[in-house]
Amino acid sequence: MVSDFTVGTLLSLAAAILFGAHTSFSKTKTVIESGVAMPIYNIYFLIGAAITCFIEYIIMIILGASIQFTYLGIICAFLLLCFEVFLLLSIQQIGVGYATGFSVFSCSVITPILQIILGQPIAVWWLMVIGLAMLATSVFTMSILRDALKCCGLTQTKTSNDEQQDVALQIDNNHQDATEVAMVAGSHIMGDELATLDEHTPLVGHNHADNEPIQQEMKISRCSMVLGLVFSSLAGIFMSVLPLPSLYADEFSAGLNFFLSFGVGCLIVIPLSAIITIFTTPGHDGGNDAPVTNGNGEKSPTSGNDSQSVIPYNLLYKLISFDNEVWHFKQVVIPAVSAGIVWGVGNICGFCSFLYLSYTIAVSFVQVNVIVAMFLGVVLWKEITNKLEIFVLFLLSCLLIAGCAVVLYGVMGEF
Repeated sequence: MVSDFTVGTLLSLAAAILFGAHTSFSKTKTVIESGVAMPIYNIYFLIGAAITCFIEYIIMIILGASIQFTYLGIICAFLLLCFEVFLLLSIQQIGVGYATGFSVFSCSVITPILQIILGQPIAVWWLMVIGLAMLATSVFTMSILRDALKCCGLTQTKTSNDEQQDVALQIDNNHQDATEVAMVAGSHIMGDELATLDEHTPLVGHNHADNEPIQQEMKISRCSMVLGLVFSSLAGIFMSVLPLPSLYADEFSAGLNFFLSFGVGCLIVIPLSAIITIFTTPGHDGGNDAPVTNGNGEKSPTSGNDSQSVIPYNLLYKLISFDNEVWHFKQVVIPAVSAGIVWGVGNICGFCSFLYLSYTIAVSFVQVNVIVAMFLGVVLWKEITNKLEIFVLFLLSCLLIAGCAVVLYGVMGEF
């Protein structure tokens, strides 16, 4: 007979593969060219996740299961939304890689605490801590790989002209990078398909002494850096507690019976995601004097200080009128909903793995989704072609797997 550990391991690895694979939908040409806002992408994504939950519910009914709705599913969906919001806020402050990387550290701190709260034993606690540190370090280093290599002097410093071109490319990639991370946010349990593109962040120094406009553009206050770290830490906390409510569901709402409630919760939080668009879309904060551009990259007639009094209402009108300039229906709906469906299947596997594995082990195993996402990024999307970077990614992947093994031994006391 198959042991609980084997079942839980297979479920968590299946979740990791699906979580890593679903991020590829956000890299399709239509999504990138649309420049869709991350909360809007999330709306389509949540619809796809809800579809998966309802299909699973229909299958369970056909098989004769007795399913009872629980408010805990709505709580899980709300936690998912909170994770996405704080991740987005931290991305806007300190950049994609650092936001996702720091969120992993806070998640690693909270996870063993949750295991203790659940009354699950830990055989060798200090060994488990070492494993979590290995795991968090590997993921964080992946997320800031190119900055780390630059700091070690292993990559060439770019010229001023090259950096100006990178800034232009970065502007084009901002929506893509943010969407990828938020959707991986979808990977609820430490799910990070971490962007390894060069990015400008206040946490890394860049030499722009000869280019004053860029230097002014990259200037950021210490308060913003602190806020970014706080937001990313909160994102990690919400990420780690997301599966927790499902473990308190009763017999007719637990396990495979839980996802009707979660699907309903996804639909309930959709309007909140739309509202978040108003307050998180760049250029709508009222304190930014940078020009606001439309979907085609052209300068909007309303920008700067006028955005505080005009643009939010204009954006709200476009949201409720389903203006294509905001919703990008034709370009985004198919890949985003498909991503939600794939993630939804992985989410079912991930939640169910917690019924067979201890909390910390399940979280650690699902983290393998980073390796899957990186593999697809290298092989399928050619995001990384430098041999040194690929080699370092391989070493970090080995460190991640070793960290999972150390966590496993630390929790169970044996293999």
